[in-house]
Amino acid sequence: MSMSGLLIVFLLMLATVPLTAWLCRHRIKHHKRVGVGTTLVCGSVFPFLFYLFILSVSFGSTKAWHPFIALGFCCFIAAFCMLPALGVVAYYQKRYSKIYDQVA
Repeated sequence: MSMSGLLIVFLLMLATVPLTAWLCRHRIKHHKRVGVGTTLVCGSVFPFLFYLFILSVSFGSTKAWHPFIALGFCCFIAAFCMLPALGVVAYYQKRYSKIYDQVA
């Protein structure tokens, strides 16, 4: 993987953190639980958008990526994007555990 590829993975991981924090705050504000589903959704949004970008850019190109290779690459990125999302979710679960106890 080249430096530009690593930069893309790093930027997608970095963009996942504010999205996850926003979704966690939104769910807690509406007295809903924050859990693994939040991690999966937030960790998959930006890699999915990146997959659509790869397909749209390579659609008219002669050196087009095969869709399954692009999907595998984006799943690899999604696995790395879920790590910071999991950290943010764990932080919000620990911070707002009192609210969870009152709801249940």
